[in-house]
Amino acid sequence: SSDAGVTWRDVSLGGEVDFHGLAFAHDRVYGWDSGSGRFMVSADRRIWDTRSALPLASFAVDPDDPEHIVGAGPDGLVASRDGGRTWNPTQGPALAVLSWDHTVGLAGATPAGDVHRSSDRGATWTAAGRLPGPPQALLATATTWYAAVDAHGATGIYRSVNTGGTWSLYYRDRP
Repeated sequence: SSDAGVTWRDVSLGGEVDFHGLAFAHDRVYGWDSGSGRFMVSADRRIWDTRSALPLASFAVDPDDPEHIVGAGPDGLVASRDGGRTWNPTQGPALAVLSWDHTVGLAGATPAGDVHRSSDRGATWTAAGRLPGPPQALLATATTWYAAVDAHGATGIYRSVNTGGTWSLYYRDRP
């Protein structure tokens, strides 16, 4: 999109994949196709390298290492140290959504809305706060965190200005 998301045009893979996860980091696009389970990476947004196939709810790319990726799988967290070619179980809470910011570190939320963060690249996790419902997406930045949440029968965007400690409604769809 070149008009703030009003209109869109296909760049590649139009109608071929259903990306339920996309991340841009290290001049690469990382994507997870929910239809096939393929984890894919592209350096030019046109040609894609299928690295592996696995079930994921979310993933986040280490801002300091293009080969380090943490994913939220159905059996818990998984991590890749080779750009998504292989994955291994890793310790941490059972998260549904993930976000990784250079300043904040790795952040995530459980299906119930419990928010956690890791300042050591996923080695240890601490509880940060609680969302008002099940998360659908999470974005953690140095100053503000945003979460799309299914709460009270409608999807809302909630915002935290204290690294996930407390959340306030920022925007809500009309029910």
